[in-house]
Amino acid sequence: MAKVKSVSVGGDRTVWCVDVNGRLYKWDGGQWRRNPTAIAEEVAAGRADNVWCRNSLGELFVATSAGWDTGWQRLSDFPGNELRSISANIDGELWLVNGQREVWRWRSNQWTTPGSARDGQLVSSGSSSRVCYVNQSGALKLSGVDVGGLTWAAVRKPTLNGVEVTLRSVSYSVEGPIWATDTNDNIYKRGRTDRIWRRNENGLAVQVAVGPTNEVWVVNRAGQIFRASHSLGFVNTYWHPYPEP
Repeated sequence: MAKVKSVSVGGDRTVWCVDVNGRLYKWDGGQWRRNPTAIAEEVAAGRADNVWCRNSLGELFVATSAGWDTGWQRLSDFPGNELRSISANIDGELWLVNGQREVWRWRSNQWTTPGSARDGQLVSSGSSSRVCYVNQSGALKLSGVDVGGLTWAAVRKPTLNGVEVTLRSVSYSVEGPIWATDTNDNIYKRGRTDRIWRRNENGLAVQVAVGPTNEVWVVNRAGQIFRASHSLGFVNTYWHPYPEP
């Protein structure tokens, strides 16, 4: 078995993960199936036919099919040099933060930079209207319907003991809730309608990924992977352990 580094969940419940050695796996509903070719730092699943990865050289690849054994096509013309973060969504888009901290969107074979963000650290997108990024100062910025149509708006991060936390990971669901982890491995959920952060009291994780509201996965510091046990994706969910790849 392999220790997991991170997991990605698409809006259609497609789940991919990458282990600490860079090997990629797709969850087929009963087991992990290893991709035979890719070695990557990060995998981003938006839906079954919109899966991307980046490698340690800062190169970007897109899956050429929806299967676990897919091949990968290199996309060499993304803006800037190298990659810090990637996120794919259910609408077929890819969002990235490049080595110059610019936030870009790939849609309909075209690169654009909505809002001209130049301070990105990590990015997450559930759909074309649900995108967020954390900047290099640690601020969380949202775009789309959640901020009244503004291109990017800073929103308050979770607080613990009255102090805003430092985020380690963030994941914007396709329906609107946002999940996040902090640098002390605490897990939080931000509601879609009340926009209030609440802490999950039942587990710790270094990374969280959500597709639909009720499809939430986490990876802990030991490289173990868990899935939310509550069918409605409530913040007080317990975490069901899943086998390592």
